[in-house]
Amino acid sequence: METAELTPSEVADKVRGYVAKTTVGDITLWLDETRIKLQHEIWRIPIRPSREPNPLFPYYDALADLEQEMQDKEGINISISSGDPLNLQGV
Repeated sequence: METAELTPSEVADKVRGYVAKTTVGDITLWLDETRIKLQHEIWRIPIRPSREPNPLFPYYDALADLEQEMQDKEGINISISSGDPLNLQGV
């Protein structure tokens, strides 16, 4: 299926498991499914960490690896965007 033929819900179904299994030390990741959107043929995937990553490099390295894994295995064009940590949002 072509990237643009998918719905945000279908994209969420494809990437949810990858996000759920990814951790960076004790930080878990959460997929903000309501904010997934297609922009210029690339699905924007908003990810939020369970807490503020410190140091940042391993966190962003893990997001880059996750992005590549999802693209390779699911065959869709995606870009991960990192949002505010869950503990800053009262979630």
